[in-house]
Amino acid sequence: MEEATTLYEIKTKISSMRQNNFSIVDYFNVINGLWLDLEHYQNLKTKCNEDAKILL
Repeated sequence: MEEATTLYEIKTKISSMRQNNFSIVDYFNVINGLWLDLEHYQNLKTKCNEDAKILL
């Protein structure tokens, strides 16, 4: 799957995610997993060590 498509799908899932019948722990785990997926695909580039520190 193309990276742009993957990013779109992850962002769509995040924006439409609702707790509904999930316990708070299960909801957190799902939404946190989506955020981690998003972070993985965004490929943020840093220009210097200071940028890297801010990003972390």
